[in-house]
Amino acid sequence: MSDFVAFKTYSSTIEAEMHAGILHEAGIPAIVQSPGHGMFGAGFSGLFVHGVTLLVPEDQLEDAGELIDDPEAQ
Repeated sequence: MSDFVAFKTYSSTIEAEMHAGILHEAGIPAIVQSPGHGMFGAGFSGLFVHGVTLLVPEDQLEDAGELIDDPEAQ
């Protein structure tokens, strides 16, 4: 198994979670990493100043990019 690496950075948790779900459905593990709970607590899913990072295994980075960056693949 390969190490997880940064795939994309998003300004909101919702967008990162949506893309993580697409990747999971395709069999690609994904981890959403955020800098904290935001200023409004754990239920907050709005914008984060420092971004929300989506991590994928390094050996599946290219596959993840093809899947997420191709609108027809979703």
